[in-house]
Amino acid sequence: MATGPALYLYFKKILTGDNNLTGNDRLHFLPATVVFLLNAGAFFGFENWRQVAMYNNFDHFPGLAEQLTFIGSSAYYSFSIGALLRNSAYPDPRFQKWQRQLRIFLAAVALGLTVMILGNFFYFDLMSTWLDYHPVWLFIAVFTLWSIYFLVFGKEVIFQKKPVRDNRLPDARISQWKDALETVMHHQKPYLNPDLNLQMLAQMVGIKEKDLSEVLNIGLGKSFHDYINLYRIEAVKRLLLNPEKQHLTNFAMAQEAGFNSKSAFFGLFKKHLGMTPGAFKRKNESATIPFSFLPNPDICPMNAIRETNFQLPGQTAFYRGKVRDVYAVQRGDAALLVMVASDRISAFDHILPRPIPCKGAVLNQIAAHFLNATRDICPNWLLDTPDPNVAIGHRCEPVRVEMVIRGYLAGHAARTYASGLRTLCGVALPDGLRENDRFPTPIITPTTKADEGHDEDISREEILHRGIVSREDYEEMEACTRALFRRGTEMAAQQGLILVDTKYEFGKKDGRILLMDEIHTPDSSRYFYAEGYAERQARGEKQRQLSKEFVREWLIANGFQGKEGQAMPEMPDAFVQEITDRYVELYEKVTGKAFVKDESSDLLGRIERNILSALPATP
Repeated sequence: MATGPALYLYFKKILTGDNNLTGNDRLHFLPATVVFLLNAGAFFGFENWRQVAMYNNFDHFPGLAEQLTFIGSSAYYSFSIGALLRNSAYPDPRFQKWQRQLRIFLAAVALGLTVMILGNFFYFDLMSTWLDYHPVWLFIAVFTLWSIYFLVFGKEVIFQKKPVRDNRLPDARISQWKDALETVMHHQKPYLNPDLNLQMLAQMVGIKEKDLSEVLNIGLGKSFHDYINLYRIEAVKRLLLNPEKQHLTNFAMAQEAGFNSKSAFFGLFKKHLGMTPGAFKRKNESATIPFSFLPNPDICPMNAIRETNFQLPGQTAFYRGKVRDVYAVQRGDAALLVMVASDRISAFDHILPRPIPCKGAVLNQIAAHFLNATRDICPNWLLDTPDPNVAIGHRCEPVRVEMVIRGYLAGHAARTYASGLRTLCGVALPDGLRENDRFPTPIITPTTKADEGHDEDISREEILHRGIVSREDYEEMEACTRALFRRGTEMAAQQGLILVDTKYEFGKKDGRILLMDEIHTPDSSRYFYAEGYAERQARGEKQRQLSKEFVREWLIANGFQGKEGQAMPEMPDAFVQEITDRYVELYEKVTGKAFVKDESSDLLGRIERNILSALPATP
């Protein structure tokens, strides 16, 4: 009766992070305390307690109550621990195994005690001696002592303020294995196997079970089953919109996606999307498109680059971001990054289902154009651009802050303003502005840079208070941000454009602040056409803009803003072509140069050859 509460509170602590022992938590130990005192009194000779505690021919019901309390406590805490494991955001398969073993043990004890109690009740003379002295009590005592020893000394002290993180994998290793895991999931599609388990998936990734468990729990924040079922749900969504599969029942489609339980499938589908499969089909009937245009990870329509999987000489690491594939390469003493701009496109922190032809080349060449044009303001990471889709440069230690600068009330700032707020990232916003009005002076609204999910707004004061960046480095980044924005504004004006807002990322190398990544591209910036801006603003009309905001607007119009339960709409061919045209238009408008499309059918071969030829000559 003491082991049950101890196990329950231990699992509650490690699964929920709640380290505080409240008064209600202490009540869990009350039955065990009462029974202990009762038996202690009987042992030390208090006659009244002895009569209550011990079995005798005249009154064995108190002992019976004790046994029933033990059985009830065992069952209650077994299922309570199970509920904690099911509801936790980070259940560990090792704990699930523990739970199963604990349930088996408690069920065996409960069954044994039930037999003894019934025997004692109906055949008292036969069972009394056996009940009082049977070795099962010794076994229970040993189990209790072992449990307490394990919890206190073998794992970590219950309720200690800082959990012990012994033997945790390094973050870099978790990130590397997470990439390997997602590559396996995308290419080999193991989730389609209904019998897939942790051991099988670990073998496919090439790591140990316990390491995969930590990658899932720490790196992705999901249990094995939650992670696999997310892929299965996405597969079902594609099948539901596939005209060639409409003769199948919803569950038959689910079985093709790897589900083997009807109730589990329908429950998970409704949990993740907030609707039944039938409702999902009805809602998306207008968005259903020919199957030939559904996303295919192996064959990209319209000759676009979805992803790369090169093995480069001197390669030490690989990372796949939202739109870039990044290779870390060591060339002698030089630590380099090879960035390949894919044709993936993201919005609301989600990667859209289809790549956009030419997009990667547009972004890479615009970024190179502006990085080369601003070296006099701030040193940057870029060394070479051997291919339209490739940039090679210094590997820097990223500063975990993005410097967003806004000259106009647009996008996120406009949505915040419309909600009634008059501060953004600690910066006061003047009253009386309309969407797309110009600020008196550009404002800097930094964000914390997240590895996954949404970046978060943060104020200058909070950055310095938390020590994310030193004051000296932040002031240098702030000065560079304003100077870069001025230069970008001037260059945009020469092309008849207005640079509305943009963001800059910085890193450190050898103690110096370097400008990193891309600058002044449509993925990181917003542009208005200067001609007609004042007239449109006076009439309250939407501004003509060169950015990917129109992609976000299309997604919003089709019911997607990146929120949980929303289904990503499929992208018709015509819309994909429109996005390509807009990116090419932006390149030509921003740089003043004609964009030359590569008609090669072997885009990946071209990229790899150009990288290999450039690496030996790279400093």
